[in-house]
Amino acid sequence: MKNLSPTYVFDIQEQLWSRPGYGGINYSDGDDIELQIAKVIAEAADITVLSRELRQHCTDWPFLYHLSASRANILRPFATTLTGDILEIGAGCGAITRYLGEAGANILALEGSPRRAAIARSRTRDLENVTVLAEKFDQFECDHQFDLITLIGVLEYANLFTTGENPALAMLQRVRSLLKPEGTLILAIENQLGLKYFAGALEDHIGQPMYGIEGRYTRNQPQTFGRMVLSNLMKEAGFTTIEFLAPFPDYKLPVSILTEEGLSSKEFDGAALAWQSVRRDHQLPLSTNFSIEMVWLEVFKNGLALDMANSFLLAASPLQQKIVKAGILGYHYSTDRIPQYCKETIFQRIENSTTVNYRMLGSSLLDNRTDQVIKFACPDRAIYAEGFPLSLEFTRLLTSDGWSMSGVGLLIHRYIGLLEFIANQKGHAWDKPLPHRLPGEFFDMVPQNIIIDKNGEPVSIDTEWVLKNGIEAGWLLFRSLLLTIDSIMCFGRNLAEQKFSRREFIISALDAAGFALTNEDFQRFIELEADVQQEVTGRPSHEFVNWRPEHPLPTYSPVKHGGEIGALQSEVGVAWREIDMMRDEIDVARAKIEMLHEELDALYRSTSWRITAPLRGMRRLITRFADRPSPLSLARATLKHGTECYQTKLLADPQVSRQRIVHVIGNFLTGGSSRLVVDLFERLGHLYEQEVVTQYNPDPPNYTGIPIHEFSGGDAWDKFITYLRLYRPDLVHVHYWEDPHWYGTMIKAAREFGCKIIQNVNTPTAPYMDSCISRYIYVSDYVKTRFGKRDQPSITIYPGSNFKLFSRDKSRPVPDDCIGMVYRLDIDKLHRKSIDVFIKVVQKRPQTKVIIVGGGPYLEPYKAAVKAGKVEHAFTFTGFVPYESLIGFYARMSLFVAPVWKESFGQVGPFAMSMGLPVVGYNVGALAEIVGDCGLLAPRGNSEALAEIIIGLLDDKERREQIGSRNRDRAHKLFSVENMVNDYLKLYQELIGNTQ
Repeated sequence: MKNLSPTYVFDIQEQLWSRPGYGGINYSDGDDIELQIAKVIAEAADITVLSRELRQHCTDWPFLYHLSASRANILRPFATTLTGDILEIGAGCGAITRYLGEAGANILALEGSPRRAAIARSRTRDLENVTVLAEKFDQFECDHQFDLITLIGVLEYANLFTTGENPALAMLQRVRSLLKPEGTLILAIENQLGLKYFAGALEDHIGQPMYGIEGRYTRNQPQTFGRMVLSNLMKEAGFTTIEFLAPFPDYKLPVSILTEEGLSSKEFDGAALAWQSVRRDHQLPLSTNFSIEMVWLEVFKNGLALDMANSFLLAASPLQQKIVKAGILGYHYSTDRIPQYCKETIFQRIENSTTVNYRMLGSSLLDNRTDQVIKFACPDRAIYAEGFPLSLEFTRLLTSDGWSMSGVGLLIHRYIGLLEFIANQKGHAWDKPLPHRLPGEFFDMVPQNIIIDKNGEPVSIDTEWVLKNGIEAGWLLFRSLLLTIDSIMCFGRNLAEQKFSRREFIISALDAAGFALTNEDFQRFIELEADVQQEVTGRPSHEFVNWRPEHPLPTYSPVKHGGEIGALQSEVGVAWREIDMMRDEIDVARAKIEMLHEELDALYRSTSWRITAPLRGMRRLITRFADRPSPLSLARATLKHGTECYQTKLLADPQVSRQRIVHVIGNFLTGGSSRLVVDLFERLGHLYEQEVVTQYNPDPPNYTGIPIHEFSGGDAWDKFITYLRLYRPDLVHVHYWEDPHWYGTMIKAAREFGCKIIQNVNTPTAPYMDSCISRYIYVSDYVKTRFGKRDQPSITIYPGSNFKLFSRDKSRPVPDDCIGMVYRLDIDKLHRKSIDVFIKVVQKRPQTKVIIVGGGPYLEPYKAAVKAGKVEHAFTFTGFVPYESLIGFYARMSLFVAPVWKESFGQVGPFAMSMGLPVVGYNVGALAEIVGDCGLLAPRGNSEALAEIIIGLLDDKERREQIGSRNRDRAHKLFSVENMVNDYLKLYQELIGNTQ
């Protein structure tokens, strides 16, 4: 771009501009995620907005957010104004930059993160009209003014990256100074008072429910605003024209956008676009406090739609002018399709009537292959049908408590009657009660596309698809019910108090209407629907064939059914206290990897490593001549590897006939997921034959007696497929840990082979998403809530500990004045300030002793802090200690302190509980789940409050003993290895059975 300051230099390798030595801002979705996104974009041949290639990678939230074509919808209403010089502030990974570039204007994309800037440049590498600059907006040097500036999802971060008494105002004032007098600012931001946040959705940046609507933001946090406050900020910043629009479900991936005129129009049903978008919100929790769909209707009736929209879209200018064309009521976008089928629907009021205009967004060349099963027939325009969609009647019934299948059956009959009315209008014959086959144009006449007008008569709308050979009536009813299920966030309780799976609901509903559906019909309709969806969306048909038929209908509502979940709420507590530092979560994996490398280094230096070198050579020679060693030969080959190697053994005699399970794990090292596999092998091996597939097993191995196979490198797929054919497992049990390439290869191979797959998520990380996975197993409810999806088949199984070592000798009383913790002293869980609470306790209660068990990078800083606090006499720092020595240190403690900043699920707390100790700490992550008493937890980082809790317990021996006794029972009931293994046994039995 012209007029770029000479301060900036061009990086030929990255093809972007920056100032020399620029380090960037501290903002990221995580190293692994961004590197994966960069790789996908770099390797893609088609990087356009509507790229089919990139859409195939939209399998989880980060990829969806950065690659989805729907991101661009937020700017499509302003397509005709995207001309001249445009400044994009906060380009991210280039999703919107790409759209701006394709619009043809001169784009300067500003991004504070150098890596993200490089990704944005990669996404626009074929667009010469796009310039990418890596720079902080606060330090951006420019004497040029722009015709248009975009601020999409950026203003909320002003507190973090802009200086001044009022950072948001300062940012807007700076933006105003960069605009030409007649220029336009387009701004998108979450609404602090959005309806979904009242329904229980997490505040998008802090990750806690109710945080924004309660106004708990601090000066060093991201912050959103309500309509009035935001409007006043804009005015104070110098914007004369301020026009609000409301994107639904929000600005990130909008499917509908309503103007102020559309929000208030009596002749236009904007509420329908709002409530029908609810299930399109990928960030809603698994359950909400109320039916958001139904509440939107009342919000619109009372004129509060703009004030309670989940997000705002603003068009503003220093000049008094009209930006959004008069008469425009709203927009609706269909972009989750192959490019030639993507379209924009524009609702416009002209004189006294409302028209519906359609505009194709992709290539105008439609596919006219003769083997197509469906034809796309979208008109240029249509007359708007006033009324309400028939789907509202289904939604109103099914979201209410007390609904019945007979009521659903009556609605199906009503639907059939309306179809007959439409057929008669169109001159089609109708065989009562329902023709076997209907004309192809009826394919799209689902309840969502039938409007009931003021006379109670049906009007079909948006019927853009025509099935070439007509549609079976049974298939139309099936797909209508399937669409109904997928459009409802939370079902009410039915009259019979019956739980329905998705399959059971459809079968029962059709049965109630008098239409029996055979299994053959059911499967045929699924496959027919999958074929059509593949043709329309370009996604593989198998993604639709696996439509989660056995998944239960969502029926949980915290407000309506609060009595049932009171116990769970007390368990979970306020587990979201720690998520405002989630951008550090990737450090958990880094720290663990670093620790494993240290262990490996120690192993390589050990005597056993040196003396077993000949055996390793023999092992490599043996495996060269044995593609798949038998368990017996593998066990013999291990010989003896010294005391550092654990010899696994079955705890019961194996049955003659056992189902087969393969554990897929990235590295088979000590502890963690590897120990979980060993526990399952030893305790369930008599019922299930089990083997391990890994990409790295140390030599000598940490575990012997269990068959282990190494598959790594470029031929891992071929090796695993060959192995699957030989071993023929009934179940593949994946233990996932942030290596999507290798795990993805293994999962795809297992899917190709056709066996059942389950996936453990044992760390606070997003799982590998694939429709073939029968169950996602989370280490805690906290991790499940944080990373799970509402329509995902998921359960929680707590890690199990062997408490035989961690039991107190009853002859030894619990000490009175000693507190401590047992952790690796590193950022994976702790913080530099974690030591503060111990120092404060000793300063207030000098007789208290402190034991800090563990080593790591924080050891010396903690010692220095203790010295600075003049309390060295009370502290013992042990450094790293052997596992078997831990019980001695626990036995010296009066209570255990968990001053953690992050916690997905830690076993050191349950160890203390098994010893009969109270556990106190900060209310973060899964700690409330572990402890079960939020009264023992302080807000994260509030060392003063935690110190008071500790001192109170030290001064009250009777209460300590009561809590300790309760903890012992709780630990053995919930967190024992026996309980964990039993939970896995139930899961295995459910999925593949056993011969027990």
